[in-house]
Amino acid sequence: MPRVLSRVRALAAAGRLRFTDKALAEMWALGLSRDDVIQILAELSPAVAATRTRSSHGSEWMYEFRPKTPGLSLYLKIVLRHDGVLVSCHEDQADADDGAGGAA
Repeated sequence: MPRVLSRVRALAAAGRLRFTDKALAEMWALGLSRDDVIQILAELSPAVAATRTRSSHGSEWMYEFRPKTPGLSLYLKIVLRHDGVLVSCHEDQADADDGAGGAA
């Protein structure tokens, strides 16, 4: 999904991302600001492959990214419309479980 990645990076770099209240609360709980998340999205690499899922609240596609930052693995979910809407931003639980001695 190189086009999706390019579009997300461009929207972030242009400041054309909106945040849901849920995403804002999740970001703040992690100690992240809007600027932090925008920078993370603007710098997404092709190694952070997106997966696509259908929204349970409609027919839109949502794109999930799992970037790693120093000390934190994130789970970011974005809906692409005319602009981008970040709907979820929390610690990637699968990765956190592995790092905490989860199932081997």
